Amino acid sequence: MSNKRASLGFDDDNEQLSDDPLANIDLGKWEPENIERKRVDPAAGLEAAKSSGFVSREPARDTKAAKPRRRRTGRTAQINIKTKPECIQKFYDLADANDLGLGQAFEMSIELLELKLRQK
Repeated sequence: MSNKRASLGFDDDNEQLSDDPLANIDLGKWEPENIERKRVDPAAGLEAAKSSGFVSREPARDTKAAKPRRRRTGRTAQINIKTKPECIQKFYDLADANDLGLGQAFEMSIELLELKLRQK
């Protein structure tokens, strides 16, 4: 057995190896190149996509965003009733039109029903 290492075909095979593996490395070779990149106008990109037939996967934005219904009211009980979908939508529309929470609108409707039944 010989103490000589087999050549790998690199130029530095004859150099003496040191304990520091980074001693012979020149990091200046890996400096990033300064490449000037042109800024693209986003509107031009959208126009190019439209003209080439690209279809966006993003959903269409609603023009009217729904206001959140959650409010801190101290009400803790729930009610679950079955009714027609158009009745539910009408209830939501009335509550939204009068800027009422659903619990408050429900309480007002009970009060109005009681008044109407007493008048009979």
